[in-house]
Amino acid sequence: MSKIKLLSNVTLDQKTSKEDLFTLLLKNRKIQKKDQPNFLNPPHPKNLTPKDIKLSSVQLEKALKRIQKAIEDKEKILIYGDYDVDGLTATTILWEVLFKKHANAKSFVPHREKDGYGLNEKTLKRLFKTYRPSLLITVDNGIVAHKAAAFLKKEKIDLIITDHHLPEKKLPPAHAILNSSLVCGAVLSWFLSSQIDSSADYGLAALGTVADCLPLVSVNRAFVYHGLDSLTVSTRPGLRTIKQITSLTNQKLSAYHLGFIIGPRLNAAGRVGDPNNSLRLLASPTLSQASKYAQILEKQNRERQTEQYSGQSLAQTIWEKEKTDHPLIFVSSKDFSPGTIGLIAGRLTQEHYLPSVIIAKTTPVSKASCRSIAELDILKALREANKGLLLELGGHAAAAGFSILPKNIEKFKKSLQSVVKKKLASKKLEPEIKADAKATLSFISLKNLEAIQRLKPFGIGNSEPSFLFKSLKVVDKKLLGKEKTHLKLLLDDPQTPQKETFPVESLSFGEANSYQDLKVGDTIDLVGKINLNEFRGTKTLQLITKYINVHS
Repeated sequence: MSKIKLLSNVTLDQKTSKEDLFTLLLKNRKIQKKDQPNFLNPPHPKNLTPKDIKLSSVQLEKALKRIQKAIEDKEKILIYGDYDVDGLTATTILWEVLFKKHANAKSFVPHREKDGYGLNEKTLKRLFKTYRPSLLITVDNGIVAHKAAAFLKKEKIDLIITDHHLPEKKLPPAHAILNSSLVCGAVLSWFLSSQIDSSADYGLAALGTVADCLPLVSVNRAFVYHGLDSLTVSTRPGLRTIKQITSLTNQKLSAYHLGFIIGPRLNAAGRVGDPNNSLRLLASPTLSQASKYAQILEKQNRERQTEQYSGQSLAQTIWEKEKTDHPLIFVSSKDFSPGTIGLIAGRLTQEHYLPSVIIAKTTPVSKASCRSIAELDILKALREANKGLLLELGGHAAAAGFSILPKNIEKFKKSLQSVVKKKLASKKLEPEIKADAKATLSFISLKNLEAIQRLKPFGIGNSEPSFLFKSLKVVDKKLLGKEKTHLKLLLDDPQTPQKETFPVESLSFGEANSYQDLKVGDTIDLVGKINLNEFRGTKTLQLITKYINVHS
């Protein structure tokens, strides 16, 4: 059972005006009147300044002077990126600008299993056997890489760090450090790159922003708002081929497309293969070359899906066998792929509304990924339970990761179970479903949908408006999809006069099994968002369901 939180006490119906609805939605999102012009018409990224993201102008100037010297003197430059979408786009943005300036620059993206995350001495020593730079620039990593930074200083290699992750009190030794937690790594890379050449691609920065789950407000909203337009018309071969494969060629891109269609394909290479394939796709100069890498990523994304679903099933089975009264899912296995444990943890937390820890039991060191719920700061819990058992630990309140020796897993499991049980003992664990207001079916109209869509792009920090519909009658029920996993309902609203009521379709993706006992004639409450379905030239308004409660 979920708890429904209404953001407003009004009830919306056919009499609700577009203006009143729009005002309500802005109020629910706490968009002050003075901030509305920038929210509705965000400034173009090219009109933003480093000050807007609290980026040090002194550090930026130091970085630019050092890069300019390296370009002029034909010094070897190495861009050290990361294997997720944010890191890949950040790497591409900077590399393309340096390439355009005829710099002697190469890029490197670490392999998840062979190199691990971020700048490390072991990987640097391997790289320097074939390519030893005099300047190394990190993107989307490096802010806590103290050992690697010290090694570079010893080797007399200048280091510029660009990273959006939270720094520690002591910063690594570096020639310059560009750090801001307000934006993603790709946006930081763009701010640096755009100072070198104005052609730096803010569309890729938008892709990194959405894929890295940044809140779509303020500067981030500006990048995504304008970046979506740029990506939609982009002639970049890599984007054109990936849009072709995913049937997005003639569509205006949305944040959903970036986060759930394009992003996962770029991420797949880093999860089950070589992340450089994604980098090669993004930087491909021709359609034929891009097509080759797009096909590779499509195949790897299918492999990722198979690994993820298999891992989810295994984790569920192990957990059910071990299940106790502990409000924590903690599962380890040598059969988990390190590239998908984060996805598995996220899915289990979503399904069961419990914090989860999934460990890929590899040797000599095992890797773990954690996801949490609103009631528990998982990073604080991990730190409290640590007791010197973890080798590495990082993250934030909702998601974290750590490495551990296999022999210490059981000891740490007991320690964490004890901490989590104590922290959650007095709390009722209940997922919260937010709805902007109550509404009748008569509220669903094109004019109201137009008002809603003025708030785009939707995402974290600016969720797509949803509404609570009470006591609807199920007129028809169908199961859709190859595996019959999607639930389609036809709904009527007995509360309103017949002339104001009409049957409306609702779709619940992947939820058919959750409502096997639901039947025609039942009464339900529903939280859903309004969607315009276009099929064979016909446009129909429908509800996309977030939650259904069947009356007993």
